[in-house]
Amino acid sequence: ETIESEKNRMLAEKKEAIAKERPAANVVLLNINPSTIYDRINLPGVIEPWERLTLSSKVHGTVTEVVVNEGDNVQEGQVIARLDPADFQIALESTKATYELAVANQKRMVRLFKQGIIPQVEIEKLDAEVKTSRAALKNAQLMLSRCTITAPISGMIRRLDATQGLLLAVADPVAEILQ
Repeated sequence: ETIESEKNRMLAEKKEAIAKERPAANVVLLNINPSTIYDRINLPGVIEPWERLTLSSKVHGTVTEVVVNEGDNVQEGQVIARLDPADFQIALESTKATYELAVANQKRMVRLFKQGIIPQVEIEKLDAEVKTSRAALKNAQLMLSRCTITAPISGMIRRLDATQGLLLAVADPVAEILQ
């Protein structure tokens, strides 16, 4: 019992000493209600786009139509301008005729080869002719499709270089798009 009473006495002395060392703290309560903050901080800054793309012409030609204006927002694949397709349509028709002729010649010569009238080398030449004319046809189709200039990314037209009647060369700038 004496140890227990001594322990309680020591604890009581400690509490009394701590209470004498530290004075009671003044506490003020403030009710907080939601309200609008009207403070403003002005900081200098620079706005940069995520992506800046200069769109260039892939073919030469005269601009016949400009569909957008500077400051317009465009979506990926949206038409920006069109070039005169006449030259490329003529080239496509010419290569299509050459391809069709090569295929027809190949079919005729295969029949003659099966009859043993012409040698294998003639068939190989015609196969090469068909492949070459097919590649030229695909190229002509590609060049014609490039007469329609579309946005490769979505964004805003910052600068529009293309104007109706302008003659563009390959790699001439058409527009600058910011994302």
